[in-house]
Amino acid sequence: EVTIAPSVRLAGEWLGRAVEPRRPAAPIVAFGDPRLDRRLGLRRLPGAAAEARLAARFHPDGSTHLGADATEAAFRQLDDRPAAIIHFATHARTETTGMLTSAIFLTPDGSNDGRLGPADIAGRRLRTDLVVLTGCGTSGGALTFGEGIQGLVAPFLEAGARAVVATLWDVGDAAVIPTVRRFYESLATGTTAAAALRAARLGAWRAGESPAVWAALTLTGDSRVIPLGGAR
Repeated sequence: EVTIAPSVRLAGEWLGRAVEPRRPAAPIVAFGDPRLDRRLGLRRLPGAAAEARLAARFHPDGSTHLGADATEAAFRQLDDRPAAIIHFATHARTETTGMLTSAIFLTPDGSNDGRLGPADIAGRRLRTDLVVLTGCGTSGGALTFGEGIQGLVAPFLEAGARAVVATLWDVGDAAVIPTVRRFYESLATGTTAAAALRAARLGAWRAGESPAVWAALTLTGDSRVIPLGGAR
C-alpha cells in the first residue's frame, strides 16, 4: 500500500488524528459526462457516465449528476453534507506553471462557467472521506516550495476531504472502468482506501491489463480512511 502526502506538514496532521469510531457510511455522489462548452475543444465522455453510475451503485443512497446536471452548482450543494465519496468522471486539466489554471470541467450553468478551479474547490466545506478524480493527469500541478505539488488534489484536502484518488497521466474514459470497479468492490468489504487501491491494481495486473491504465491511479491523504464503513 502506497500513500502520498503533499508535504511533511500535512502528513504530520494526518498521523496525529485519532482513529474515528465505527459509523454508517454516508452516500456516494458521482459526477460524469458533463455538457461542456464547445470552445474548450473537449469531446464527450460516454464511458464517464457509465463510470459515475457504477460508483454510485455501491451505496443504497448513491446519487449521480450526469450530462446537463453535472454542474458546479450541484457540487456547491455538497457543502456541509456528509458524503462517503465524491467521484468525478470528467475532463480535467492540471498545469505545471501555475495552479490557478488547473480545473475540473463541469456543465456551465447560470453564472458558473463550468470550470471548477483550485480556489473554487478549496473554498468549499466538504465532509467527505474520499474524492476520486479519474480525469487525465489529475494528480499533477505546479511545484510549490514547502507545500509540494499544488494542482487539484491539494485543494480538495484543504476543503476537508481526508484522501484523494487521482491519476498520474491520461487514461481513457472506458479503459479505466474495470480498475474503478475493482476499487469499489474492495472498498465495499470495509477496507481502507489504500488497501482497496492496491487490490484493484493487483487485480488488473493479474488479469493482464495494461499498466498504462491501472498504474496511473494514486492515493494522496490519510491512508487509514475507510469510506464505506468499518472501524477507522
